[in-house]
Amino acid sequence: VVAWNDHLARVSGVSEADACGKSILELIQDDSKEHLKLAIEASWSGISSGAVEVSMRGRGMDGSQPVQMLLTLILQRGSYPASTITAIGQDLTELGAMKAAQEQ
Repeated sequence: VVAWNDHLARVSGVSEADACGKSILELIQDDSKEHLKLAIEASWSGISSGAVEVSMRGRGMDGSQPVQMLLTLILQRGSYPASTITAIGQDLTELGAMKAAQEQ
């Protein structure tokens, strides 16, 4: 992780200082790690994995649940070793809570 925005810091409870320098896999719930790892490997190979839904470690919107994120991974090629994968996330936590409420 080389950048972390204010929204992620607020909903996850992980500060930018704590997130930067870590592998994104350290910030993801165990049940999402393998799926994200496969998507990252595909991205490094230049294969689009589409969007990946993951559960991030953190406190969630109300302090009681992980943050549900939809990540789009984009390979940005640079001169070796400067290629990076940018993850653009959409917070799905509130949407998940609304779906759960409708199912009741």
